[in-house]
Amino acid sequence: MTKLKITLITAAVALVVVGTTAVVVNRDPAYTPPPNPQMQQILNEAQADATAGRYQEALAKFIWFRNNALRYEPAMVGVRNSFALSYWAELGEKYPPAMKKLKSIRDEAIKTVQGMDTDTASAAAAYFTVASINNGLKEEVKNVELFKWLDVHKPAVARQVYPIAERDLIAAEEYALCGHYLDADRSYQQILGSYRRTKDALKSNGGPQLLDFAEKMFSNQSATLVAVLAINNHNDQAEQVASQASNEISSPEFASLLAEAKTGKVPPRWP
Repeated sequence: MTKLKITLITAAVALVVVGTTAVVVNRDPAYTPPPNPQMQQILNEAQADATAGRYQEALAKFIWFRNNALRYEPAMVGVRNSFALSYWAELGEKYPPAMKKLKSIRDEAIKTVQGMDTDTASAAAAYFTVASINNGLKEEVKNVELFKWLDVHKPAVARQVYPIAERDLIAAEEYALCGHYLDADRSYQQILGSYRRTKDALKSNGGPQLLDFAEKMFSNQSATLVAVLAINNHNDQAEQVASQASNEISSPEFASLLAEAKTGKVPPRWP
């Protein structure tokens, strides 16, 4: 009887310990920022922690950054949904809890996108989160799958998020689906605006290599838009975009690229 009591007590203690451990493991690691936190500095520290093998500390900072960055610095929205997620995904390759947490954020956002009671604006914002995480994980094909679901079940949301999904849809050669949502003027103005802003920024602190990169990006995106329009038999719009784009960059190489695009030949994705 004494041995039985000891065994039962030991088992009970073990259950308490295991239960307590489970709670600790499932809880997000905590991070307390300094006064007046600088978002870029915290992101840099998270990278440094990850490089040095301080994985839990790195994860804590990535989580805090994602939850709080826009509250302190709204202009960090681009960094939050691109570089920060890429760094987080790299950490996840070394540290499974980081990957698990990142995918749990994505899965919750998918539920929001697909929730039939979710309003259009909230669903679109959630799609942006899903797409950003999938891009960081190099799982862009899942963005295409989710957009196809929206096309069937929530076309209003699909129309709103199409500019985000367009690049992935084109890479997947979903040209006909693009044709349902493509707005030639809006797409070209986005491409042109990005190119001109980049050029203006490079005037003060850029160099020839960066300018060449911007021009190649503009050339590729413009020609791709022309090709997709041509594939969907929007030939007048394809001609108009090609004409406008050739006014920005005048070169035999670009003229040849646009001529091929007008026949429906999509240039290889770049970069």
